[in-house]
Amino acid sequence: MTKYLAIFDFDHTVVDDNTDTCYWSLIPKEVQSPILKQFNNEELTWHQLLNKLMPLLPWNQLINTVESINLTPGMRELFNFLKESDSIICIVSDSNTEFIKRILDKQGLTDYVREVHTNGIELPSETDPEAKVVTYEKAFGLSGKRECEHSCSVNHMCKGSVVEKLLEKYGQEYTPFFVGDGGNDYCAMKRVDRVSEKGMNFVRKGFNLEKKIMNQEPANREFVNLFWDDAAEITTYLKNESPK
Repeated sequence: MTKYLAIFDFDHTVVDDNTDTCYWSLIPKEVQSPILKQFNNEELTWHQLLNKLMPLLPWNQLINTVESINLTPGMRELFNFLKESDSIICIVSDSNTEFIKRILDKQGLTDYVREVHTNGIELPSETDPEAKVVTYEKAFGLSGKRECEHSCSVNHMCKGSVVEKLLEKYGQEYTPFFVGDGGNDYCAMKRVDRVSEKGMNFVRKGFNLEKKIMNQEPANREFVNLFWDDAAEITTYLKNESPK
């Protein structure tokens, strides 16, 4: 059975919502609107925006909201298939360590995941009651050393750089693939396509990455193996691809 290096984005990929925004509806519009205006006027980066919004809710309420997010349809079955095949599952996400940890624990998937590469977060404490997203690109010490081919924002993780390091780390024994939905997953998928002859990419339908790819010429879409709605489609694809 084929062993995979399965690399996943998290928001709208492993889980069926965005951990960064799932709690915004609980914040009064008159409170969040001026902050969102600052972001829209490019006065704040995305992480600075989050660091202003997160403290507006009690931490327990925010975490309970995050933990209530469901897995994307078919994702548990896909993870089970990968575990049964002794594959390696990694998450490369612009969420943060605490939100991902909480959801994986709640869903009973912590032991399935070998590595998580994401933003750090300072949790509330007695001396500082406000949570803060504090870092990006912690993975492999890549912050400030990126060699990005697709102009990833310096305010966010270059997923392509992280993916390339994962491919170097796990070598030829595993067949790599990337699963994602957002525009910042494009660099990661192109890196899988460039670095690995047998690499695969799976794009979730209905999100920004699909729109970005479909605006390109057909010849430039060939790095995508499957556009999917339900992760069960990925499981079926892999089962059909695997040698019997």
